[in-house]
Amino acid sequence: MWALCSTNFLAKFFPMGKTNALRGKIISFQQQQDVSVPEAWECFQDYILECPHHGMESWLLMQTFFHGLGNSA
Repeated sequence: MWALCSTNFLAKFFPMGKTNALRGKIISFQQQQDVSVPEAWECFQDYILECPHHGMESWLLMQTFFHGLGNSA
């Protein structure tokens, strides 16, 4: 019952294209110039909250955040 409910919810509010775009925001995270690390962390967490079904492991999220720090042009 719950699986069907969640599948229908995700299909309605998070179609595949939207899900892919939101995952892309997470994966391509970059700290912006003049943004502190705590502010960057908040931004990264917002990306994760936008896509609660991202399916990424915690270690990968941490790695993605770390690699996105200080890389802005």
